[in-house]
Amino acid sequence: MSRAASIPEPVDGSVVREPLMPRADESSCHRAAPADSFEASPPSDEPIDPARLLGAEERGLLLSACDLGCQLAIFDAAQTCLFGDPALLPSERMREGAGPLVQREVFYGTACIATIVAAPLPDRTSSEPAQGGGDRGASLRAAHFALRLAESLLYASLRRTLAARSHQAYVEETHCELQLKAQRIEQAVERMRDADRIKASFLATVSHELRTPLTSVLGYSEMLLDGLAGPLNEEQRDYLSTVMAKGEQLLGLISKLLDVSRIESVGVQLNRRPFDLSDMVHEVVYLQAPHARRRRLQVQISLSEQLPQIFGDRDKLRQVMSNLVSNAIKFTPENGRVEITAHSLNADDPATVRSVQVSVIDSGIGIPPELHDKVFDTFYQVDNSPSRAYEGSGLGLAIVRRFVEAHGGRVWVESSQPRGTVFHFTLPAAQTP
Repeated sequence: MSRAASIPEPVDGSVVREPLMPRADESSCHRAAPADSFEASPPSDEPIDPARLLGAEERGLLLSACDLGCQLAIFDAAQTCLFGDPALLPSERMREGAGPLVQREVFYGTACIATIVAAPLPDRTSSEPAQGGGDRGASLRAAHFALRLAESLLYASLRRTLAARSHQAYVEETHCELQLKAQRIEQAVERMRDADRIKASFLATVSHELRTPLTSVLGYSEMLLDGLAGPLNEEQRDYLSTVMAKGEQLLGLISKLLDVSRIESVGVQLNRRPFDLSDMVHEVVYLQAPHARRRRLQVQISLSEQLPQIFGDRDKLRQVMSNLVSNAIKFTPENGRVEITAHSLNADDPATVRSVQVSVIDSGIGIPPELHDKVFDTFYQVDNSPSRAYEGSGLGLAIVRRFVEAHGGRVWVESSQPRGTVFHFTLPAAQTP
């Protein structure tokens, strides 16, 4: 049987509705998508405009198909012509008694959104059967091919449109979820800020209330040691000395809590002025000397010559130096060594010196490298177990970092457990006129 004989040839004025599924002997490249492909996906709220399904590329392919020897037209549900000749409207051709045509409907869900109509060229349908049978068969095959091509293009464009809508809906839903998560994060951050403010206020209040009676305890203990209330035996003096030492330790902790609460509430307030670094270092070492002697430590000061003056808050920088030196003494075993060094940066030209680097070196227990950054966090301690060997609040290094950074410098640590710890920090030098 010939290919032409396998195509139904309608009589003039009749309409043949193409089967929804292609024949088994047709090439896969000519197969149209089944009309029920989208029944599983219900139409969205926004209707499908079939006119938008025909882009420039689709129209170009359909025009090329028509050049094979057929006519093609596409109508929407309102019978408005979207492509081709409006005269191919089935109702018009049947009323006029025109030649045969084939048509297929394009569905989205259960709604017909477009009708595709194809017909042979008029001059080929009017040929005599004996003379034009071959042309008639070729024209009918061209009409069927154009019909299925148009259907395939419309369904492919419909899939792209639905995919774009799904993607847009997904993006919008994701955007809404991100906005909701962002709002929750902002609310969580605000709650954390409120908690920080409450904590800072609590620390300031409690520290102040503790400091006042503690000062009285230390004052009366000192008067008792001086014999103002009468003579004391040796055992009584030892007891009072212990009270004084522990009271001073507690007073230092309260002072650090007050410093932290003040920093968190109003920041670091600096009273800058030029001062001599060497004098400050010797003053700190002198005050820490009793603690070093009790542990039989060797404390050495190695300052380079012609150090420039420092431009900063002397009281706060003295506290920085005191915290670092006291830590070095506390974490260094007996008969160990603590050294304080300082040198100018860019020392080749003293007139251009902008900063000074100070280092506190000890031969103590050291700090693991992975904890170098954490030791500057508030309340952090390397050994946080209840049975730790070294007392401390975890506030000293946090205050050191805040004060140094407020001066425009930086602080960092180098450590190797066998050889101890080295803390470095930089300070701005006073500019010579």
